[in-house]
Amino acid sequence: MKGIKKRMREASRKMHGHIGRAAAPYVEKAKERLRINERVEHANQWAEAHPKRFFGYVIGISVVIFGMSLLWGFLPSDNDFGSKQPVISSTEGIGKVINGMREIQRNNERINATIMSARSQGDRLRYELDSLNSLPEKSREDSIAIVRKGKQLQAIINLFENHDKD
Repeated sequence: MKGIKKRMREASRKMHGHIGRAAAPYVEKAKERLRINERVEHANQWAEAHPKRFFGYVIGISVVIFGMSLLWGFLPSDNDFGSKQPVISSTEGIGKVINGMREIQRNNERINATIMSARSQGDRLRYELDSLNSLPEKSREDSIAIVRKGKQLQAIINLFENHDKD
């Protein structure tokens, strides 16, 4: 039984694989044209030759980026100055997403409940079939019950097999 998350993850991986294979020749051409491999090798050699300077550059750039992000967060947005554009509440969009996630969760719970119900019914039918098959002498009603319960059990098995294929 594969869950929807696993199926979505597999589909996403497949799609990324297809895109990667389709883009590979173009990426290789761009690498050759821009001499990316040579430049990376040259940069690595420089970084190995000047470790303190390289560390200083990395830390300096990180501090600048962090400072710019802090400043960006404190700057007033355009909507704060009374612009006449309609303001769309970000909570409306988030609310729709959360409602969608709740609906997915409810559907998953229904699917899990159905699966658990089918499993318990299948276990019960298997136990009853074993009991009927172990009888030394079977009546006509017992034989009819064996056939009927066998068909029900087969339907449940088919349900699980079809669910696994999805």
